[in-house]
Amino acid sequence: MDLFKPNSSSRKLPAVTALLLLVMAVLAACGDNTATTAPASTTAAATTAAATSAATTAAAVTTAAGLTPSAASTTAATGTTAPAGATTAAAGSGAANPGMGTEPTVAAAGKTGGTLKYGLSSDPSGLDPQIHTGAAPAIIKTLVYDTLLRLAADGKPLPWLATGWESPDPKNYTFHLRSGVKWHDGSDFTADDVKFSFERIGKKETGATRYPDFSNIASIATPDPLTVQVTLKQADASFLAVLADVTSSIVSKKFVEGGGDLKTKMMGTGAFTFVSRESGVKIELKKNPNFWIKGQPYLDGISFIMYPDDRARLSALQSGAVDFADYIPWRSYDEIGNGGQFVMYSKPATDSAVFFNTTKPPFDNVKLRQAVAMAIDPAAIAKAVFFGHAVPLTAGFLVPGTSYAEGQTMPYSFDTAKAKALVQEAGYNGQEIELVTTSTYDFLQQSAEIIQNELSAIGLKVKITSVDFTVFGQKFNAKEFNMLTSSFSAAIPDPNYMNQLFAKGSLYQNRTGFADTKMDDLLSKGRSAATEADRLPIYRELNQYALTQLPIIPIVLREEGEAGASYVKNYVRYGSGVYVETNRSLLTVWMDK
Repeated sequence: MDLFKPNSSSRKLPAVTALLLLVMAVLAACGDNTATTAPASTTAAATTAAATSAATTAAAVTTAAGLTPSAASTTAATGTTAPAGATTAAAGSGAANPGMGTEPTVAAAGKTGGTLKYGLSSDPSGLDPQIHTGAAPAIIKTLVYDTLLRLAADGKPLPWLATGWESPDPKNYTFHLRSGVKWHDGSDFTADDVKFSFERIGKKETGATRYPDFSNIASIATPDPLTVQVTLKQADASFLAVLADVTSSIVSKKFVEGGGDLKTKMMGTGAFTFVSRESGVKIELKKNPNFWIKGQPYLDGISFIMYPDDRARLSALQSGAVDFADYIPWRSYDEIGNGGQFVMYSKPATDSAVFFNTTKPPFDNVKLRQAVAMAIDPAAIAKAVFFGHAVPLTAGFLVPGTSYAEGQTMPYSFDTAKAKALVQEAGYNGQEIELVTTSTYDFLQQSAEIIQNELSAIGLKVKITSVDFTVFGQKFNAKEFNMLTSSFSAAIPDPNYMNQLFAKGSLYQNRTGFADTKMDDLLSKGRSAATEADRLPIYRELNQYALTQLPIIPIVLREEGEAGASYVKNYVRYGSGVYVETNRSLLTVWMDK
């Protein structure tokens, strides 16, 4: 009996969302034309597809999700004035800066100086910027290290350590580097550092998060200290967006080859320098006086103080022990945002999900994975765990509001009876199933408890194992679980973010153990397709295939939020696909006190 087919009760994009998407498409067609446009050539085929996808993702995700961010978070930097010290001109011939976005307006500081006390939800298990260890540690890494590019609010690439780029065809890129940039040890930043960093990420033994993307590089040349030429094995429409992610950070060749351990020490070119770390207690950063954007950062330093307990972290903010805090509990969003003493910043950014270890029983059986998917009620989790600040995912792994997700539905719906039937078909023998979660984040533990009850209703015997976040990460990476509650997000504004979920050797594929040649083939075709029209059917097929194989069950799209005292100014919250820019906004935060 095949119960896993689309039906009339499948979760669909609401009609209101479809109407909003249509309106947004019309507005986009009539709107901002300030971005640099590449000349007609073979150059921009892949980059145009990526830029179009990026802009659609960043602009539409909030509306499509049906979530209303706070007023503070919607004041995104979308002006046309470049920040001090930033340049956008590219040297050389060919298509200059294809697909480039518009530089954001950066507000001047009313005051400079002071140390921001930031209540952080988790202590980094490792400091290597090229290895993802969680969203909270990524904040620190983004401030100490720099990437070659950054992203505009609409998801299009912007210069950062590279002042510009050219692409004569979809597989070749030339990057022109910023002169005068210094590492925190005083040495010069050069093309050799970029080459070393890209090659390091592309080596499997590094364990870098972006290994699948950088292993696609065929060669790297450095004709002079400020020029890098990259040739890809296969065209990749998401390549420029990938270069803006924190896990693509540039590290010092001299530091690493000289014995520097990136897991325990930080030495970058970023706006802040690493001062000290007291494990489990705090990490101190101070202003880099030689940062290449003159006048930034506005703060003298940031002290990240660890509060793994949600309530303790919120209490620290309310009592004044800290000025700012991440992962505000969803139950407190409205309370924090309405008092005037604090400002709440939130946007739809992250997908809550269930992950399976597909390498061993019982979840090496796809029918049992499908049964679990049909037993989970996303609406119940959105309400009970996120207090209405989340919505059920209606198009699977495709980002809501994008052209890729439009009209797409899930191949299953919440149906306990059908889930029970699939359990019988799977031949489940009553064995105990371990569901791993973490006590560090209440929302993951609460989700696990709801799922445990829902699975009990279909006859599955589930035991919850709750551990601190460091042990949680170790178990996840070592596949020491049957199923696990965690999250994923579109780290780049392109459907090829799914490379991180499913590609052989990727972060999440290593964790689930799900290896599939059809999945790899679809990812390869989607990545190299020249136009959005070519990419649409590929990624839609990939999405539907992933939703039948289900190494991961996408459940809800939730808002992510931080809060600060009202005297903390200039913070900007970005959403799905460009959330790394949220961290970069700390460069221009100042305190009115």
